[in-house]
Amino acid sequence: MGDQLKGRVFVGGLPYSAKDADLKRFFTKYGEIREASVVVDSHTGASRGFGFVTFKRAADADYLVRQVKTASFEGRQVDLRRADPKSDEDLSAGRRQKGPRRGRREERGRSREREPDRKKKQESG
Repeated sequence: MGDQLKGRVFVGGLPYSAKDADLKRFFTKYGEIREASVVVDSHTGASRGFGFVTFKRAADADYLVRQVKTASFEGRQVDLRRADPKSDEDLSAGRRQKGPRRGRREERGRSREREPDRKKKQESG
């Protein structure tokens, strides 16, 4: 897998209509493609506006990110950067940044607010 990552390029700023096949077709002019994928939202299936292209030769990816840097893809200027694998630390930090589990915190907050009301009802009843 390490060799595959050497030939992997991040493509940012994609039009939301872009599909995997569109990426592959466009980037074949820079070299032979192993894989091309548009990243989609896991809940809606809609494009997130970026993707990855993996070239069979790392040299093709190097040329693209060092010399080309941007490209006009379906009328939009897209940014081309080396796709760096995320470390375990990056992944765990990303999980923490997703925010609190709102349902649990809201429930806790409501329970505390309602407790005094329940005590008043019990005392008066």
